[in-house]
Amino acid sequence: MKHYIFFLLLFFCTEAFSQESFIIEYNISDEFSLMKSSKGKLYVSDSKSLFVNQTKIYDTNTLKLNEAGTEIIGDTIDKEYEVLKDFDTKYIYSESIIKYQRGITQKDFLNIFNWEYLNQEKKILGYQCKAAKTKYRGREYIAFYTDEIKIKDGPWKFNGLDGLILEVFEINGRISFNATNVNLLNEKIPIKPNLDTENSLYLSSIISKAKRKYFEKKRAVEKKFNGIATTDFSNYIEIYDLNNQENYLINYDVFAEIKYEKEEYKTLTSNFELISNYNESNYKYIDKIQNIQGVSEYGYISEVGVLYKNLVNQTFEQNKVLYDQKFIIADTIPNIDWEILPSFTEQILNFNTIKAVANYEGNYIEAWFAPDILIENGPGQYGGLPGLILKLTLQRTDSANTNTKEITYYVAKKANQIEPKSIVKPKGGKIVSAQEYDEIYEEIMKKIREMYGQGVEVSD
Repeated sequence: MKHYIFFLLLFFCTEAFSQESFIIEYNISDEFSLMKSSKGKLYVSDSKSLFVNQTKIYDTNTLKLNEAGTEIIGDTIDKEYEVLKDFDTKYIYSESIIKYQRGITQKDFLNIFNWEYLNQEKKILGYQCKAAKTKYRGREYIAFYTDEIKIKDGPWKFNGLDGLILEVFEINGRISFNATNVNLLNEKIPIKPNLDTENSLYLSSIISKAKRKYFEKKRAVEKKFNGIATTDFSNYIEIYDLNNQENYLINYDVFAEIKYEKEEYKTLTSNFELISNYNESNYKYIDKIQNIQGVSEYGYISEVGVLYKNLVNQTFEQNKVLYDQKFIIADTIPNIDWEILPSFTEQILNFNTIKAVANYEGNYIEAWFAPDILIENGPGQYGGLPGLILKLTLQRTDSANTNTKEITYYVAKKANQIEPKSIVKPKGGKIVSAQEYDEIYEEIMKKIREMYGQGVEVSD
């Protein structure tokens, strides 16, 4: 009977705890906003939270210059900025602040903060708090959290510490969030954001779209006034810049492991270089020691050339030499249906990366991409993720011989931002589609097999 009562009490205690919700109130200081100071509330219930910043913005229909012509003025209207965190799916949703893409729901990964714990403590609202610091999108912050409230959450997008964040501020003092009240409710509260989570976009897509619109306007203004136009985008809580086309240089080591029955082979490592910005890229072989070419039991077959990708139109061009015949393959970039797994993370070259997997044309692909590099690209024809792919494995499963297993590895060894470089399209060769090239290749292989006596019937 005692055991029964114990389990009954445990059940009710568990149920009561699961019904708890929190409302935490914050004072917000933001020198970049119109109001400079405002109020915010964090609603926490079950596996979700909603932060609401109650502020004011200008009514765009009333904007005008002041009499001195030095400042834009206008009527103000109430505005609520929302940030939704979903701890089950590991995503954050918020309203985009990126110019030319405002009003769109932005989608971020929950584990976007790399916290470094500090040897500092103080009391806030009667709770003992510990300190940690982080860098996030151009700013550095210090946060104080309490592990007396077991919620790994905080104001705005902040999360991931071992308790509730009660205070966080930028080290330069321009932005701060300070808790003024913590309310515990013994009931669930509904989390009902106004954000359009179904049609949300990753920041990489938002920046790409914004850059294209910005450069259209920039070129028009420069042509009209015969000058150079720039805009400062640093006066936001998340610093971004549409003025330049960030260029990255990534060096990949590429090799394959082939397992046949009890034998295992590893190919020599080849080195490839990817130069990419938001709009286009070149991917080419750079190792001078060994030749990168297709080789079969019949000898020299084909040579792989420069791969050009247009990330806006999602097309590619690549030159190849097939038995002294020159071709340019021009086709669309493969549309890979990725499944992103935000719970799986790994540090590669000091970048936080997130795992994604896909099955494409019978092959299993595993990729690790860096959301901080806002370029939806990667080695070879791979890409389409909300960040640059730094590691990829391709397991070929379409082989007719089930005893054979082949895995190709693409591993980034360097990833650096560089000055703009020329990105070129391949030249010289007959333009064919990928399917047409495959058909030409198979026809040549068929003739070779016949030359070597394969595929020919022999009568008894």
